[in-house]
Amino acid sequence: MSKLFGAIKRFLLILICVGVIAGGTILGIFAGQHPSKDKPNNSSQPLGNVLEYRPENPPIMIIPASLFEEKRFEWSEAKGNPVPEPLHLSGSLMANPNGLTRVRSLFNGNVVKIATLGQPGENNLATSIPNRSVRPGDLVAKGQVLAVIWSKDVGNMKTKVIDARSQLLLDQMILERYLNVEKGTLPENTIETAKRAVSQDDIALKDAKRGLRSYQFSESDIEFLEKQADALAKIKLENGKLVLDKSNHDVEIDRHWADYEIRAPESGVLIEKNINIGDAIDPSMVLFQIADLTEMQVQVNAQEEDITKLQKLPTYLRRWQVSIDADAEQEPISGTFEKFGSIIDPMQHTGSIFGMIPNPNRSLIIGQFVRVDIPLPPESNWVSIPTSAVVEEEDGTIVYVQKANQPGAFTRRKISIAVRGRRLMYVLMNPNASMRQIGIEGLSPGEKVLSKGAIQLAAEWKDLQKRSKK
Repeated sequence: MSKLFGAIKRFLLILICVGVIAGGTILGIFAGQHPSKDKPNNSSQPLGNVLEYRPENPPIMIIPASLFEEKRFEWSEAKGNPVPEPLHLSGSLMANPNGLTRVRSLFNGNVVKIATLGQPGENNLATSIPNRSVRPGDLVAKGQVLAVIWSKDVGNMKTKVIDARSQLLLDQMILERYLNVEKGTLPENTIETAKRAVSQDDIALKDAKRGLRSYQFSESDIEFLEKQADALAKIKLENGKLVLDKSNHDVEIDRHWADYEIRAPESGVLIEKNINIGDAIDPSMVLFQIADLTEMQVQVNAQEEDITKLQKLPTYLRRWQVSIDADAEQEPISGTFEKFGSIIDPMQHTGSIFGMIPNPNRSLIIGQFVRVDIPLPPESNWVSIPTSAVVEEEDGTIVYVQKANQPGAFTRRKISIAVRGRRLMYVLMNPNASMRQIGIEGLSPGEKVLSKGAIQLAAEWKDLQKRSKK
């Protein structure tokens, strides 16, 4: 039994020795394949352990060349006299504010009819499409009847014209009879009184007509009233007295005597309708609103520094290309912009730009989303750098610039952006005196800026700067 235990112990001892020898061999192989002691791998180390901060004047950060070889950092040259990429802005379409027409009634009254679709410009209400009254989106023509209201004030004004016209005809007839009487039969005072009455009647009629014209009654409406007066004012002798002949009186006219037609003052698209039959209205109410959509207003939002640059453009360069976001096949529409908003959003630091584009077919719709490209002229006081080189920090816009003749040594520089693009930023070469007072410096053509890893360097800069002060 003791011999058996002795054999087992010897066997286990042999196995342990073999394992130790094999493990050592394997470790030696891996150690030979990865000579980490000879060449450290910076890619696996935190940046704070690799970068070197030097608190000089100005402070610099040393980036090892190996980090550039590993593509963790890259630099780009600032290019002078650049042609800026177009400004890419977004916004929406609006109705031309100069093409909006608000339709009101000049009288108090009640709505008795709403126009139906028919031929534009008809004097009477169209009835070609029954039970289809005009609604927002319909095209209306100048002079087209939109609604009819009943107003006692209208009836009184029409009656005043009838009275004045009838009285004039009657007094003219009396004067004509007086003038045909043998001279000396009537006193001269009677004839002069008759002439005076005719003159007063003529003044009263003209005054009544002017009242209708001031309330935008058409000449055809006034002519119709005069014809009615002539029909009513047929004089005949009855029981020895001159009286009006009412044998041709039309009762249907009386039913519509107080009607007043609301007509479209301009052609366009009806965008608002605020009344229905039976509504009581007054002159302060907007009954309809008509928009001329043959030209549309574009409103876009831009960064405040972009607005400043656009305001300096001469008038002939204030042009843009407008693309309809919902219609990728439509060609961009050329237009102009001329107006800038008076308010900057304090949260977004953006303002509004307004311009116009043609819309002859009325295919564009109010509220559509648009994209706008504004070409910019080249600037001799700008340099261009990649957008990735710019870091926005609490004290301003920062780039990291390589010191001349010192590869890998970068300084922190506060700059002023002239125009922001998608791929490139356009930086002032020579900031003015007021900018320099707050620490803004220029950037020259040919200077090298950190274009990859700038954000990571900014974070490490702050951390290493704090450590150096301890």
